[in-house]
Amino acid sequence: MAWQTNPSVPELSRCWTCGFAPEPSHLYCAMCGNPLEFGELAERRSLTVLFCDLVGSTSLSVELDPEELRERVRQYQSASTAVVDRLEGYVAQYLGDGLLVYFGYPRAHEDDARRAVLCALELVKAVPGGLQVRIGLHSGAVVVGEMGGGWRRERLAIGDVPNVAARLQGLADPGTVLISHATRLLCRDRFELADLGETQLKGIPDPVPLYRVLGPRSTREQIPPSPFVGRGAELGRLQSLWETVSTRGFVRVDLTGDAGLGKTRLVRTFCERIRAPILVGHCSPFAVDHALFPVKECLRSALGLPLACSAQQVRESLPHGPEPIVHLLSPEPEGEAGLAELLDVLVDFLSGFGQAGPVVLVLEDAQWLDPSTLRLLSRLRELSALLLVTARAPLDSTGERIELAPLALEQIEHLLAGAPRELALRCDGNPLFAEELARAARSGQKDLPGSLQGLLLAQLDRMPRSRRLAQVASVIGRHFPLPVLERLWGHELEPALSELVTAGVLESWGDNAGFRHALMQEAAYQTMLHSDRRPLHGQLARLLQTEFPALSRGRPEMLARHFETAGLSSQAHPLWQEAARHAIKRGANAEALRHLDRALQGADTPERELELLSQRIAPLIGTEGYASEEVARIAVRAQELSLHVADAPFAAMRGLWAYLLVRSRLDEARALATRLSEMSAEGPLSWRVEAELAAGVTDAHRGELESAQDHLERALAGTRRKRRELHFGQDPNTLGRSHLGWVLAHLGRHDEARAQMKHALASGRGHPFSQITALVMSSVVGQVQNDPGLALRRAVKARSLCVRHDSRHWLGLSLALEGWARCRLGQGEAGLALVRDGYEVREQTGARLSLPHIRLLEALCLQELGRAEEALATAREGLAQALELGQPAYRGHLEAIVAGNKRPSAGD
Repeated sequence: MAWQTNPSVPELSRCWTCGFAPEPSHLYCAMCGNPLEFGELAERRSLTVLFCDLVGSTSLSVELDPEELRERVRQYQSASTAVVDRLEGYVAQYLGDGLLVYFGYPRAHEDDARRAVLCALELVKAVPGGLQVRIGLHSGAVVVGEMGGGWRRERLAIGDVPNVAARLQGLADPGTVLISHATRLLCRDRFELADLGETQLKGIPDPVPLYRVLGPRSTREQIPPSPFVGRGAELGRLQSLWETVSTRGFVRVDLTGDAGLGKTRLVRTFCERIRAPILVGHCSPFAVDHALFPVKECLRSALGLPLACSAQQVRESLPHGPEPIVHLLSPEPEGEAGLAELLDVLVDFLSGFGQAGPVVLVLEDAQWLDPSTLRLLSRLRELSALLLVTARAPLDSTGERIELAPLALEQIEHLLAGAPRELALRCDGNPLFAEELARAARSGQKDLPGSLQGLLLAQLDRMPRSRRLAQVASVIGRHFPLPVLERLWGHELEPALSELVTAGVLESWGDNAGFRHALMQEAAYQTMLHSDRRPLHGQLARLLQTEFPALSRGRPEMLARHFETAGLSSQAHPLWQEAARHAIKRGANAEALRHLDRALQGADTPERELELLSQRIAPLIGTEGYASEEVARIAVRAQELSLHVADAPFAAMRGLWAYLLVRSRLDEARALATRLSEMSAEGPLSWRVEAELAAGVTDAHRGELESAQDHLERALAGTRRKRRELHFGQDPNTLGRSHLGWVLAHLGRHDEARAQMKHALASGRGHPFSQITALVMSSVVGQVQNDPGLALRRAVKARSLCVRHDSRHWLGLSLALEGWARCRLGQGEAGLALVRDGYEVREQTGARLSLPHIRLLEALCLQELGRAEEALATAREGLAQALELGQPAYRGHLEAIVAGNKRPSAGD
């Protein structure tokens, strides 16, 4: 617009609306567009007045040349004005070497007193070298109006407030800030103060209390909590359960209830009243697929580590800590420790916090729990600890449960501290709503909304500039590093950040900040249009990639989520795949599958889809076992896609072979093993090893023992390397030796069989799934050789590892082998029960391979117990299964029982 001018009006130093200095003769402010007022306009205002003066200016005027003194004073005024402008104060007068500053005029803020004290502290630091200032502040009511005559006019505050501020400044020591009792009341929870007692000021009838400002308080302590009301019974129950931890060893308590009902406040109050080590982790809606996210953030906080920390920093803060913990907290996954080993280490690590007694573990917002942390919770029963889990909805657990109900009306009225009853009725028993209503009422807000969401939105609406900062921050998450927010914001951060902290929307500590409650983040985020959110998510993702790589390197799924929300799917999909690689490397199979599902949504070519489908096989086998129908579906789809691509889908075909084998479709499995051999001719050595293994294992179960031995020995020849390589989630050397030992045992070559099993156990050490395979097959060899002691030792250890590592594939067979061994060693009925449990578990996985073997073990146990008829019936059932499924390996044993109802010899 073309600015209108009026040459007849006197010059105006500042716009009365926004404080901007206008151009001469403008009728409208160039900053805010409001009309510029002139004449005898005055108004009542509540101000905090800051009076600042240079120390020793008289002696300086004697020591320095006037020109040098003028330059010093100009530097001081320039530095001071920059601080005042940033905190949105108003320099009313330059009094030689002094400053008179107003906070609350021409623009009022609800935290003007706090801004004034912050300004004073910064002015003390901002003075150029060699100079010192002393500062006094006082707050109260004044009349602000135009003063002066002729061409010289100023807008000054009239009343005792400026005079008291000037008197306090005169009493302050050099480099210090004094405030009055009135100013203290407006910001006492924000600053550390020293009480100097009362002083009689000239012209003031009553003594005035004085306080020296020592510095700002930690922001987390600045917002006083509302009174603890109406949760006495729940608190008493927590304290009672805490007392039982010393005898029960472990207690889990789930605290559930709608957002804002006080779950966190109850936990915090409980923790304040006990003496014990306390660790707190927070789940996040932006990290539901990030393995062990709350654990990592909790440990970083406990160790004082930054969000972006290197392995070296972790080692320095944890000099004697286990390496898996170092790798967990580092951006890049390292080492070969799988999830189960990591969980073992974490349990041991957490138990170290309770060496002097029980500990308290808190997990907040478990409605956003990731699968790996869920597994960890099931392992914490080994600790002497109270585990407190908060969530908005009931969780599926066997722990104690405390469900928070809305507070009674009289309790809400107590929280509102005498506010009208109709205000309490709006809260519906929600204490957070009551707390925010009280805050809004105290600030003078009218027409208070009738819902918590509406109140939070109204609170943001009253801070137009800060509202935008809250929206930008909500895109990052509940908690965020301030440097990231500052770069994404792109403006001066402090004024808007301070306003949000004062309003109780945000809290900050060190270089980090966060929303005081998850609902506040949700409210800020939901105020944005989708068209507004998308570019912010994209900008944030690019910013993290380019300027904060240490923060984003270990969390590719976070970048993927931001790119995806920004509508930049082509940039998100490779990151989902990278996130899956990270998860697989750490053994977090459930998270890996979720990441790969997201990546598959962007698979726009057959080659890309084949690559991703093949990558899904290993984590699928890890979570669901070889007999998973999903593995079969992947293989079928891969076969379809292979018609359109040049590269053969070896990984998918190998996965299909494993499925067919475990489902006991042995003829199809053998045909596919032949195809794998053909495909491996032009592939890497690992393909040839896997093809030989497939043929050898299949032939072994088909009863073709000599052929199986040849294939397995050729496979092992290709695995003789110093460095072990895992194929499809398993060590091929361990798999080959385990099955070769089993084949040799059936051939009656028992010494060779035991030697192979010894090597298999050694090569499988350090990798759980491979170790389980070796232990189960070694137990099988012990059973074939009629050595119940050996079979029992191997089976018990295998079963323990299966449970610990959530490996369902081998659990049924290990149970059955343990049962047979116990029965042979005199624990007849208990052993028989274990065998039958093993059969049921094996069948539930969808596996049909080894079912005739388990029927044989059951028949042998029944024989041991003298229950001949039941043994005969069970053997007949097992024989029918062996014939139906084409599993001749144990057919001779079953036929011997059916024919003569006698125990077969060890080598049959």
